[in-house]
Amino acid sequence: MKPTLIAATVSCLSMSAAHADDTYVQFHLGAFEQTEDSLEIDEQGAGLALDIDAEASTSLAVGGLIGRYIVPGIALEAEVTHRQVQADDLPDNVLLAGIDDEYGTVALMANGVFRPQVPVLPQPYVGVGLGYVTNSLEGVDGAFAYQVKAGVTFNVLPTPGRIGAELNYLFTQGFDGEFSGTVCPPDVLCASVLTDYDITYDFGGLSALLTYQIGF
Repeated sequence: MKPTLIAATVSCLSMSAAHADDTYVQFHLGAFEQTEDSLEIDEQGAGLALDIDAEASTSLAVGGLIGRYIVPGIALEAEVTHRQVQADDLPDNVLLAGIDDEYGTVALMANGVFRPQVPVLPQPYVGVGLGYVTNSLEGVDGAFAYQVKAGVTFNVLPTPGRIGAELNYLFTQGFDGEFSGTVCPPDVLCASVLTDYDITYDFGGLSALLTYQIGF
């Protein structure tokens, strides 16, 4: 009976501590697997249209956020996360036209998070977010984005803070832009005349993150 009572007490105290801090900061680091990675190129006023599977490789995701509980169990967060993109399978005719196969992105997100106040360890949470993703591509616009996420946190005793793990999936409509160059279909001889093109980089994918969170 005593061990059960002690375990329940520790669990409740842990949950109380987790929500006693109205404001918290989180740092996260992990891997980003881009699942939306097509590159669409359309020549303006002509018939050339290419839809290329860029086969982006797994890359780095790193960032942080600040959150505040507005009622017990529900928090609002402001998040900034950098994700790096590396396309492994762009054909030579596209690369020679000067189209980037590596670029960085920064997601600026506003999240709503629900942490159920249940006496269990680890402490689970789920959330959704809306925001905007910028990129380092020249002449290419950013995109509105939304994400879903779920994770768990563990109290780290005797040091302050909580460690955890999180999965999130980021969705966008892709990055749209324009460029001038010479893009020819494979094995087709073209004149080396600069032409204007519309371009769309599809962007979205899954991040697997380790997290460290501390309240104050």
